Amino acid sequence: MKKEIFGFKILFLFFISIALTDLFTLRFFENSDNGGINLGARRLKDANSVFSTLLEVIRGIGYRKKGEEISRRITEVFPRLGDLQSLSTHEKITALAVMIEKEIRYDESVFELPNVLQDKKANCLGYAQLVYVLGRALGLEVAIISAYLDHLSNLIKLYRDYIILDLTPIEGYYKSKVFSWEDNYTKVGSVWILKEGSPIEDGLRIIQLLDERGIIAVRYNSRGVSKVNASDRQEAINDFTRAIRFYPDFALAYYNRAVSQANLGLDREAISDYYRAIELNPCFALAYLGRGLMRYYALHQKEEALADFREALRLDPKLSEQFPKEILALLDK
Repeated sequence: MKKEIFGFKILFLFFISIALTDLFTLRFFENSDNGGINLGARRLKDANSVFSTLLEVIRGIGYRKKGEEISRRITEVFPRLGDLQSLSTHEKITALAVMIEKEIRYDESVFELPNVLQDKKANCLGYAQLVYVLGRALGLEVAIISAYLDHLSNLIKLYRDYIILDLTPIEGYYKSKVFSWEDNYTKVGSVWILKEGSPIEDGLRIIQLLDERGIIAVRYNSRGVSKVNASDRQEAINDFTRAIRFYPDFALAYYNRAVSQANLGLDREAISDYYRAIELNPCFALAYLGRGLMRYYALHQKEEALADFREALRLDPKLSEQFPKEILALLDK
């Protein structure tokens, strides 16, 4: 998932799957009476209710056909999960992280939950889905967040405050300090931007909160990235399109589709998707770079292209390493 990519058939059953998914969608990201955002959770009475909730949560993120298989595998891999129900919220989070880290090793290519549980390997999306499913089964208010570019981790609510949990790092998991949402993030477009002076690490400067449909979308996006890496760009475009249909505010899927379309010579389509990615995430430096390249080479709009290049560099000065020398020379004038 760390590879950066530069670059329709939608079956009747696909629309049926969207409709069925709606039946299991919880209410996310509403304003909370306690401040911040409401990630949604259900109150559980005992350990048995943890396992009875698993199947509903699993189906809610799109694993309808394999829901029972995944639920069964979870009880096999994490047989002591129900024991965590009696712990405090802080203790649950730590115990859950340790439990998952003990059983699941990092592998950047594994993200589908059935494969994660069978192989006991996961990339950031695999870990984030596990924390989401197990955390919600324990009654935690937990969401998945997508950070720039496509790194996934979890946001967990602690009454008025929040923590970010990331099980991906090689040397132990990362758990942020407890922080206030309003004091640290502000919404711009469809993303949340870290405020100046925040103690949260810079890798979480731009994040997008994903509800159940967003989690399904990010899996389609990951499938699309895998197909790009396998040089199957048309099928990748189909997967990015499915991601967008599930979650129309997913800026990264628009960007990835634009890159693939540009590489197939679909200039108008690519430009349109770059525009939409920037509209959804005005701080998306790579999208400005991509749109600038299209404007410069395909549309011959030199001034508009240079404006995009300058904005990309303002947002991320390190992008200069990816600029063509011809463009850098123009920018230096």
